[in-house]
Amino acid sequence: MKLVYSGSAAKLGIKSSELAQTYPVKIQQALDKGVNYSGHYAVMMVSCGTDCQLTVITDVKTGKVVTEIKSQASCEYRADSELFIVNTGAEVSKTSVVNPSYYRMVAGEFRLINME
Repeated sequence: MKLVYSGSAAKLGIKSSELAQTYPVKIQQALDKGVNYSGHYAVMMVSCGTDCQLTVITDVKTGKVVTEIKSQASCEYRADSELFIVNTGAEVSKTSVVNPSYYRMVAGEFRLINME
């Protein structure tokens, strides 16, 4: 289990990503709510259409957007874990089934875990 940062949130670095410029209020609100992933990150999700969501992971300590992910279904993550699972829903619509992808936050870098 990771230690979870409990200090105050940094101000969003607007220039840290394109989505930070598009959704500054929503991302800052996620930062202000505090850590919900991997010790010191805040996750913010917004719909990008039917069967589509954008996920932004921002460092609560620095305000910098670390990564942006597009997915078809929900994500699973915890404040005290490096594991991040994308597309956890078994069925998105009547015509498509999604397969989960597994990621891990390692030293501030979001990495895909090879499951083969």
